[in-house]
Amino acid sequence: VFYPVKVNGKDTHELFKFLKMHDDKGMLENIGWNFGKFLVDRNGNVFDYFSPKISPLKLEKKILQLL
Repeated sequence: VFYPVKVNGKDTHELFKFLKMHDDKGMLENIGWNFGKFLVDRNGNVFDYFSPKISPLKLEKKILQLL
């Protein structure tokens, strides 16, 4: 995606609709402000979502778990 798209609301882009479906309770309602992170496995399944406040360095264990 190389142009501005909606990530929340009724006009959410299809990519973000897919990414937000990982929540066990249904669809993740809103993606936090810029730099929210989705961790996706080798098969394209969304493993987890992390808020913008989480440093990418803190994701190392989860990333290694998927390798």
